[in-house]
Amino acid sequence: ETDTDDYGLSDSTFRWLDGQTFWHLFAAKDGLVLVDYKTDHVKEGQELIDRYQRQMHYYSQALERAYGKKVKECYLYSFALGKAVAVEV
Repeated sequence: ETDTDDYGLSDSTFRWLDGQTFWHLFAAKDGLVLVDYKTDHVKEGQELIDRYQRQMHYYSQALERAYGKKVKECYLYSFALGKAVAVEV
């Protein structure tokens, strides 16, 4: 059984936002953290930021409204790069 916080989120909960996007949302003490997984073949993290920063902004807004808690950090995890890239929203 997985522990959940006051928002019904757990550290191991993966969710679908639009039926095509696989992302992970978890709650920290001071806000939510969003990680969106990307399979794009890129050479640099900035390519992902350029492509998806606006999308992450919209996701953050929707999640803040849905959970009533601030999204404090956003990341794009690149399978091609094997790492997460921080995104300002």
